Amino acid sequence: MSNRDHALTWLFSKNGPAFTQAKVLELAPNLSAVTLQNWANRNIVNALMHQGEKEVRGRRLYKGDQVSNIVLGSRLVDQFGLSPAEAIMKVIMATAEVFMEWTPDAVKGADHDDQKMPIKADWVARYWAISPGVAAAKTRAVLAKDIEKTLKELGRPCLVWPHGADLLDLARRAKAIYEDAA
Repeated sequence: MSNRDHALTWLFSKNGPAFTQAKVLELAPNLSAVTLQNWANRNIVNALMHQGEKEVRGRRLYKGDQVSNIVLGSRLVDQFGLSPAEAIMKVIMATAEVFMEWTPDAVKGADHDDQKMPIKADWVARYWAISPGVAAAKTRAVLAKDIEKTLKELGRPCLVWPHGADLLDLARRAKAIYEDAA
């Protein structure tokens, strides 16, 4: 499998898929259409109102990164009682941190993209997100073995969730749903 074929790369690629509201809701069964529309109207998430040069009337489309923000953010709202804006911000920060920690490991020793195959997808699942309860606090990505040490260093209550595993699971489910619809 090449990097382009991998579900994680596919979901987050610049020219990746666009998902309809119905497909996003299929990936986030705990989220209602009204709530998703509310988040888009309030600019908590960004929907595309067009695809390429052709406008899609009355249909919001969501790119992979927004799908990740919506699906994983809605879980943080439900599980931790965060506001939607705070949850989405934590997902954005956690995703960036997980990718920054995971990427050097996944591509170690590669001189160019063709040597970076296949992505070691299981490695992304090893990273957990830790975020102090404060809205603006920096989210960290750590290996499971380092959670206790990181929590001691922070010395305050934190949200802890398996963000790497969540990303990988979402990417696989999203690709399967997208391919089934095609």
